[in-house]
Amino acid sequence: MLVTLNWLKEFVDIRIKPEELAHRLTMGGFEVEGVASVGDDTVFELNITPNRGDCLSLIGVAREVAAITGSGVKRQETGGRRQEAGKKREGSRKSVNNYLTVEVKDKERCQRYAAKVIDGVRIAQSPEWLSKRLGACGIRSINNVVDATNYVMLETGQPFHAFDHRFIRGKKIVVDTPKRDIDFVTLDGITRKILKEDLLINDAEGPVALAGVMGGANSEVKPDTTTIVLESACFNPVSVRRTAKRLGLPSESSRRFEKGIDPSATVQCMNRLASLIVSIAGGEPTTDHIDVYPKKLHPIKVRLNFKEVNRLLGISIKAEYIKKCFKNLGIVVTGDTCTIPTFRPDLTRSADLIEEVARLYGFDKIPVSVPLLSMESLIKPSGHDRMTGAREFLNATGFYEAINYGFCSPTELEPFTKEIPYTIENPLGVEFSAMKTSLISGLVNNLRLNLNLGQTALRLFEIRPVFLKDGEVKKLTGLVYGSRSQLNWSYRDAPVDFYDIKGTCEGLLKHLGISNIEFRPLTDISFMHPQATSLIYANDHEIGFCGLLHPAVNERWDIKEEIYVFDIYWDFLIAALSKEKRSFKPLEKFPSVRRDVALLLNEDVPAGGIKGSIEEFKSHIIKDSLPFDVYKGKGIPEGKKSVAFAVIYSDPERTLTDEEVNDTHTKLIGYLKGKLGAEVR
Repeated sequence: MLVTLNWLKEFVDIRIKPEELAHRLTMGGFEVEGVASVGDDTVFELNITPNRGDCLSLIGVAREVAAITGSGVKRQETGGRRQEAGKKREGSRKSVNNYLTVEVKDKERCQRYAAKVIDGVRIAQSPEWLSKRLGACGIRSINNVVDATNYVMLETGQPFHAFDHRFIRGKKIVVDTPKRDIDFVTLDGITRKILKEDLLINDAEGPVALAGVMGGANSEVKPDTTTIVLESACFNPVSVRRTAKRLGLPSESSRRFEKGIDPSATVQCMNRLASLIVSIAGGEPTTDHIDVYPKKLHPIKVRLNFKEVNRLLGISIKAEYIKKCFKNLGIVVTGDTCTIPTFRPDLTRSADLIEEVARLYGFDKIPVSVPLLSMESLIKPSGHDRMTGAREFLNATGFYEAINYGFCSPTELEPFTKEIPYTIENPLGVEFSAMKTSLISGLVNNLRLNLNLGQTALRLFEIRPVFLKDGEVKKLTGLVYGSRSQLNWSYRDAPVDFYDIKGTCEGLLKHLGISNIEFRPLTDISFMHPQATSLIYANDHEIGFCGLLHPAVNERWDIKEEIYVFDIYWDFLIAALSKEKRSFKPLEKFPSVRRDVALLLNEDVPAGGIKGSIEEFKSHIIKDSLPFDVYKGKGIPEGKKSVAFAVIYSDPERTLTDEEVNDTHTKLIGYLKGKLGAEVR
C-alpha cells in the first residue's frame, strides 16, 4: 500500500524524519518496502499483513504511527473536512426513498448495505490536489465522482461504488446470487461468466455490478450523469476473494474486502464520501440514507492483567504507557477490561493484547533471555532416532532425499492406487487437488525432471505422510534408476537390478536394528512387475514391498530404463523393531568349518524356505547358512533349479572335528531331502 506523508500528517502529528518513521514502522510490524520523494511529498510503500485489513487506510496507518511514535492523533473520525458541505437549501432536498429501495436477500454474503443518492452532480475533471494525491498512491484520475470514491476509500479503508441513477431499472437494488450461471459485461467492457455462487448487485431486471469486485458497464457513471447512487457495503471476504480470483479481477476494492472491513463504519464513511462529492461536483444529497444491517456487530471485551504483561514479556512497563498505546489504537481501557474496536477483529484474547504491547514497545528492546527447560521436554518422540538413522543410511549409500508436496493431480495417482484420493475443496490448481495416497508418483516425477536435465543415474527417497481411507499414514519410499555406480576406468559398469533395491532394503533394516528379514514373492500389485517384486517382512511383520515398476509405468512417464522402488510403512517398521530381541555374543575363539551343498528342488521353492529349513534342523554347531549360487538350464530338468548353500559350523567352546561336522552335515542333507523333496547334485 502506498501512503503519502503529507496526507498522513492530516491525521497524526509527525515530527520525525521520513527515514526514522520508516524504521519505526518496520520494527512495529509494518514493513516499509520503499521510501520515495514525489514533488514536495514523501511516499511510503507499506507491506500490510493479511490480518490487518484496518491498515489498508490512511486512518488505520495514522493510528499505528500515533501508537508507535507516541504522537497524538488529530482525528480518527471519518467525517473530516468538507463534511458539512451540501447542507444548503435544506428544504429542497428529498428523501432517499423517492429515488431508491434496497433489498438484501443473501445476508451471509452481505453483512451490511448502505445507499445514498446525490442529485444534480456535474461530472468533470477532479481538482488538481485530488488527482495528484491519488497519483502519488498509484491510482489514475478518471473523473471527480470516481476519484472521490477512490480517495475516501484510501482514507477510510471502505470501498465504494457509484451508479448512474438513470440506469437502475425499477429504481430498486437487490443483493443476491443468480439463480443460474449468466454472462455479464463489466466496466472494462469484457463479458464474463458469472456463477451461481457469485454475489451480484441487481436492479429490477438484472445485474448491475459484481459485489465488491467491479461494476457493470450498464450502470457506469458517464459524462452526462446528473444523479448518482452511492453504495457503501460490507461483503463476505471469502465470497469476494473467490469471485475476484476466478475472474482474474484483483482491485483496490476487492483487496480490502478480502482482508475484511469494519461494518460499523459503513454509513459514516458513506457520509464522508457524499460530503466530498458535493464539495467538488456539486449536487444535493438526500436527507437520509438506506441502511440494511441485519446482524449488528458489537465491540468485544477482553480482560488484561497488566502484571501478566510484564511477566510474559520479561520487562517492566507501566500500566499508564500501555493505556496510552491502546488509546491511540482505538482500544478503550476501563480497569482491567479492554473494549476492542470493531475494526480490529484480530484481537480476541489477552495474548493478542500482550503481543500488541510487545510490538509497540519494540521487539528489539526486549532483552534476550534463555528460557529454562525441563529435561522432559527434550525427550524425542518415538521413532525420531530411527528416522534420523534411516536418513543417514540412505544418504551414505548415495540416496538424495526428495521433499515433494502432499498434493498432486488425481491422474498422477491412478497407476499406483485403487483408492479414490481425497480432494481439496479449493485447490491452487488441478495439479494440487488430490491428497497423495502414494509417494511413488512424486519420485517418478522427480526422476523424469532429472532425466531431462541430463542425469543418467539417480537414487531418491522420501519420508512423509500419505492420506488413505484408514487415516494418515507415514511412508518411507525410495527409487533407484540407471547405472550401479559412476563411470570408472578400472571396471565395466552395469545397470541396477532387483538385487540392488533388495540389498538397499536389507541394509537399511539391519542398520535400524532388525535382523530377522525375509523377502517373499509378490505378484498382485498392478504397477509392479510380477516376476521381480517381493514383500518385505521384518520379524514376521509385513512392512512393505520392493521391486521393479511395471513397464506400463515407464511408458506413461516416457522413461526407457528399468525403475526399481521400495515402499515401506514407517509405523509397521517401528512395530517390527519393538519385536526385535537383541543378544550379544563374544567373538569366536575357535575356527569355523564350511560345507557346501547343491540341492535340486522345485522351481517355486524360495531360498528363504531352504534357509528356514536349515534353521529348523536345530543343531547347536550350525552357525549360519548362506545361498551363493542358483542355476537353471542345461542338465537341470524343466521346473527344477539348483541352489547351492554354504553351511557354517562352529562351537564356541572347542574346535570341531571333521567327523562331527561330516556327521551333522549328512544328517542335515537327509533332513532337507525329506522336508523339501530335494536331491543332492
